Formats: sequence, C-alpha cells, structure tokens
Amino acid sequence: MRQIMESVRAWMSDRANNAISPGSSEPAFDAPLLGAASGDDPLFEWLKNDIGVDFYWTPLDAWRAAFPGEEARAGELSVIAWVLPQTARTRAAHRKVREMPAIEWSMARHFGEMVNENLRRFVVDMLAGRGARALAPTLLPGWGRAVSPRYGFASRW
Repeated sequence: MRQIMESVRAWMSDRANNAISPGSSEPAFDAPLLGAASGDDPLFEWLKNDIGVDFYWTPLDAWRAAFPGEEARAGELSVIAWVLPQTARTRAAHRKVREMPAIEWSMARHFGEMVNENLRRFVVDMLAGRGARALAPTLLPGWGRAVSPRYGFASRW
C-alpha cells in the first residue's frame, strides 16, 4: 500500500495532473488522504442495505460488473479509497461568500472532478501494470445514479 500511496501522491503533486484549471499552477486539491479496506468489510453490506439494495454496489458487485464470469470472493478484494481535500485558498475563498459558491470552489468542483477521474484511471492502470486486476466503479459502463428511498440522490458506489 505504501508504494501505491507514494505513486498517487507523486501523481497529484504534478500540476499537469492536479490543477484548478487547465494550465494553472494552482492545485485543485491538497495532498490526498488514502486508505484501504477489505472487500468483505461489513461496512459495504451495511451501506448497500442502508442506501439502496436494488442499485448500490458492494466491492464484489463492482468486480462482477467489471469482470463478468470471473469468480472472486469478497475477502480476496481490496478497496483503495481517497479523499481529495480542498486547498486552503479554496476554503478561504468559500468562507467569504454567502449566496453563491466561490469561483475557486466552482473551478475545483468542475476541473477537480476531471482530476479525480484521471486519478482513477491512473490507479487502475498502475495496478494493471503490476499484474493486478483493478477497476474503478465509477468508470464502469453500469455505474450510475439512482434515487435512494432513504437519502434521495445516490450513486451505485
């Protein structure tokens, strides 16, 4: 996990990958916070039952969507998760506004999602390059959003 964390942090430190807008020297996000969990962590089943059993994916559900016909057990899967924190500049700008989002927040929201999507691709490709079967649920064709009876707007992952 340490090598993965170092690779992700190095990728995020490159402004070509992590910029608040194309060509900007300002980062979209601060250094990422990373963690890992086992695919059979009870939290995933709890989330599925709490958010919406009909559409929410556990890690094993996502595996089956990505690799149909390939057998796996939830305990054989690992989940890498990250948080991309807003920068101090974006947080400070957002504290000053009252009715609309700060432009810095809007840029981080828009261009930052592109950073996040490219980070997903980078991690999947990096792991595949090391011989691991990897996926990012939000990049799968079956990923989508739905309405959770309990929470309203929700996604499969």
